[in-house]
Amino acid sequence: KCISSQFFVFEFAMTPAVHPKPEIFPETSAHAPLIDAMHNRIFGRAMFARAAHVVRQGTTPDPRFSYVVVINGELIGSVRLTNIVVGKGEGFLLGPLCVEPKFQGEGAGKALVRRAVQDVQVTDAKPVFLVGDRPYYGPLGFSQAPKGVKMPASVDYNRVLVHWSNSGENRADYSGIMRGIGG
Repeated sequence: KCISSQFFVFEFAMTPAVHPKPEIFPETSAHAPLIDAMHNRIFGRAMFARAAHVVRQGTTPDPRFSYVVVINGELIGSVRLTNIVVGKGEGFLLGPLCVEPKFQGEGAGKALVRRAVQDVQVTDAKPVFLVGDRPYYGPLGFSQAPKGVKMPASVDYNRVLVHWSNSGENRADYSGIMRGIGG
């Protein structure tokens, strides 16, 4: 692109920034120590006091719906889903969703969420719950969870969200304290 003035002509190279393509893979046992280190670095000890962490205690993430995002061989983010029950209803709890700070805001986190939710829709057709910000997760299909959904620790219930499956589950079944299952 050229910009001219009465004395000079300036030419700017308008080459787009080259960003390697992120790739999403199923999480493997080899990723676990890298993910744990990333969680500790980004969330710190405060992560252990969160209501969602209390739900996940004593459980293991469902390997069918736990993913990592990699750029040039470097793990830059992850998402895990844990099997849960809420009242009579079964579903999943999404989280932690984590992306290295230098890659935040570039879509890696949203891509991980989309992949996990899409795979749940196809495979299990159960709702996916999370504790998070509606402006971030709303465009991904999440809405306010029913008032009957309770967490086992202190939480801002405006941040408890759900992505309903397309299977027509009985939403009235989802009333009670959320508990993690499986381990």
